[in-house]
Amino acid sequence: MELGPAHRALIRGECPDLVAVGRLLRGWLDGTLAALPIDDLHTSWMQHRAQVEGDGGLFQVIEDGAPRLSGEVVALRRQHETIDREVTHLMAFDDPEQHRDWVEHLAGEIERHCAHSVRVVYDAFDQDIGGGG
Repeated sequence: MELGPAHRALIRGECPDLVAVGRLLRGWLDGTLAALPIDDLHTSWMQHRAQVEGDGGLFQVIEDGAPRLSGEVVALRRQHETIDREVTHLMAFDDPEQHRDWVEHLAGEIERHCAHSVRVVYDAFDQDIGGGG
């Protein structure tokens, strides 16, 4: 099984695309970014989904190599669906400033999803699949 850079990053406990999304949200919330770069946020989110959900993606690798974690993969997929709806909703805002609390909530959802993803991936490769380094 050949793992790509995004897969290896998650095994090391990194979520580069999710971190990019979180950084954009947090940067806007803390005033570092003057405007919320919604297109960049959407692109990073979609890259994450493609890498983990696509053919040969990390979810498939985990389901095949660590079937005991299939319930966790289902939960991660549900989180993806929820966050996808929220990102799509965010893209419809004319003025995100009026929805600052909601943007804060989305940032937290993405951070929790990243932490959950890292735990599942680490568990799968540490206990079942191996060879993640």
